[in-house]
Amino acid sequence: MPDYIEVSEDNRLLLNSQKIAELLVVNEATLRKWSSAGCPKEKRGWWDLAAVIKWRGRAIGVQGQATGEAARLVADTKLKEAQATLQEMKLHELTGDLIPVKLVEERVTQLFQNVQQSILGISDKIMNSIYTLYPELAIDAKRTIDHEIREALRKISQHGIYKPEPNKKVAGRPRRKT
Repeated sequence: MPDYIEVSEDNRLLLNSQKIAELLVVNEATLRKWSSAGCPKEKRGWWDLAAVIKWRGRAIGVQGQATGEAARLVADTKLKEAQATLQEMKLHELTGDLIPVKLVEERVTQLFQNVQQSILGISDKIMNSIYTLYPELAIDAKRTIDHEIREALRKISQHGIYKPEPNKKVAGRPRRKT
């Protein structure tokens, strides 16, 4: 058996510090830090390979409960991913692929105001057309149309949709169909 391997009395595989560091691709200083952090060590210079692998798996969150180091690594990874995403978005904004939200909001607000003014102008146009034929009805027609348009705009701004109210029933008897 090579001199860097020992078998304990209870048949566990033990490796010396140099060999376990080589297998885990770390240096012996790292092994000393791990030992201080709670990594199981059989005796001076000798390590139980299975116990070290199990401890290291928990330390990086592979099995069992993650330690503080694993939680810190996860948090650091998430932070770096968020920073990369933010930088990517800034790059897209600089290259013109993205438009700032404030600019979009201003433009959409301006467009809706233009639509509102255009729609509210419909009642004036209808009143002018009716006035030449029925001057006594023109002003009432304008008032009614203005009211309906403003009500529709209010409902759209509050609920996103306009459903007209059903016509009110007129008092009296229904007309005869001829």
